[in-house]
Amino acid sequence: MPKKQKDETPNVNAIPNRDIVQRLNFLYQASVYLQSIPVISGENTAEKGSADHTLVDQEHKAMSNKKRRKREHKNTSDLARTCIQTMKAVSQKATVKIDPSVKRSICSKCNTTLVLGSSANVRVKKSSAHRHVLVYTCLSCKTQRRLPAPPLPDASPSDKSSLDASENDKLPVPLAARRDAGHVAFCGNKQVEETPHGSGTCFI
Repeated sequence: MPKKQKDETPNVNAIPNRDIVQRLNFLYQASVYLQSIPVISGENTAEKGSADHTLVDQEHKAMSNKKRRKREHKNTSDLARTCIQTMKAVSQKATVKIDPSVKRSICSKCNTTLVLGSSANVRVKKSSAHRHVLVYTCLSCKTQRRLPAPPLPDASPSDKSSLDASENDKLPVPLAARRDAGHVAFCGNKQVEETPHGSGTCFI
């Protein structure tokens, strides 16, 4: 068997633990999808029958209700939380770091994926340490997470263009662009008087 050469250049596109990163990505995307699905209550889908049921039908329903009560009803948000718990466990066992932006989009208390508008609220508040703070509120456990907001630009591009236009009006026109500036010719250190323009003929 030939030995592997030590001077081989490493592959630039090679990602260590690619399969684990793909699994983490899948679990995060699945939790976001499951969190965004609205919960359908069982009351809307219940049967609406007539009032005159036989005794056998009533006993059958009572038995099935007892079985239903024993079972825990899991909805899609619980499944989404389970996906996040699995994602954290996989990343911890494989020692793969989760991106900080992904960590910020997960509730640290209940592992809910913070989807703006459906499972989380975001507010911008003033702060003494930072100018502004983003306050993420999880709607399932009411936990708040405060993150420093990125700095706001001083002025929008449209405001800057209007400011530049007003500044250009205030600045004096350069000498080369002035029509009344005239022309001054020097010969050494002496100023030479300007001669009138020629007639346009040229001698060779």
